[in-house]
Amino acid sequence: MLFGVFIGLLIFAYIIVTETWFPRISEAWNEHYRLVQSVCFTAGLFGTLIIQYWNRRHRVTFWASMCIFLLIHVLGIAYYATHVHPLVLTQWIVLLVLECGVVAFSMDWLTKRLGQLGRHWRHGHPSEK
Repeated sequence: MLFGVFIGLLIFAYIIVTETWFPRISEAWNEHYRLVQSVCFTAGLFGTLIIQYWNRRHRVTFWASMCIFLLIHVLGIAYYATHVHPLVLTQWIVLLVLECGVVAFSMDWLTKRLGQLGRHWRHGHPSEK
């Protein structure tokens, strides 16, 4: 309970300081609300995925897989936002659920394939020896 009170005080202090000394931050936030929302949802998604797969953090292929998923996610969101319209909250919820499903079913496969590719590059192709 004390931790919750501490977090609440930090948020309250942030609001007071921002509105008093840095009002342009809140103006910029309001002008670019969809961009801020996109950044927050993306950070939340990949923070959750990294926590979910934390036991694999020592594998280079895990980080390569996460970077590939992040790159595809960011490029897809940027393309959709510039060519169609920025995502609204309901679209974000559907997208995050779908992406979590895709990652859950493809993380093992992609990690194994990247591991095989890495071994292939390290040891050289058998026909080259």
